[in-house]
Amino acid sequence: MIRKKIGITISIVGILIIATSATLYMQPPQPVRAVDFAPTELIGMPVVSQLEGEEAIEKTRRIHAGPILHIQDAAIIYYGPEIHRIKLWISTYENESMAYAENEKMLEGIIRFGKGYWAENLEEMTIDGKSIYKTSPHPPSSGHYHYFWADGRALFYIEIPPALQGRTDDIIRTIKG
Repeated sequence: MIRKKIGITISIVGILIIATSATLYMQPPQPVRAVDFAPTELIGMPVVSQLEGEEAIEKTRRIHAGPILHIQDAAIIYYGPEIHRIKLWISTYENESMAYAENEKMLEGIIRFGKGYWAENLEEMTIDGKSIYKTSPHPPSSGHYHYFWADGRALFYIEIPPALQGRTDDIIRTIKG
């Protein structure tokens, strides 16, 4: 009888330990701050200003035609002097799958709704094994090409001015998810 009670007690304790461990293991990942993915400088150009959190999310929503879904955090970072300013947009998601899905959604949106200049010269390139998409300059006369990609739980979108196009690979390699 005592052996039976001990066996039942051990079984119950074991089940509780397993259930507690599973609950802790299955917790969703904690949100990550988008600004934490931003380098302190790009090709020697320091951060000159930035927006983060709700302010960056709202600005992102205002400039997009479609809905911005599943975003946990955002940051918009400006590097360098105004004449050669680089603008980096970062948004973070709960997991890598969501970040990559949002990247593909952006690609599809540009193809579908990017009439003229956005989708006209859209191309895919590879830098260090990452698929990077490049759009035509916006506005066309600016010469500022736009690049976007997902890496880890983050989605990156960057505008690079004409004078720095030759450094695109170096700039993108500096940004890590």
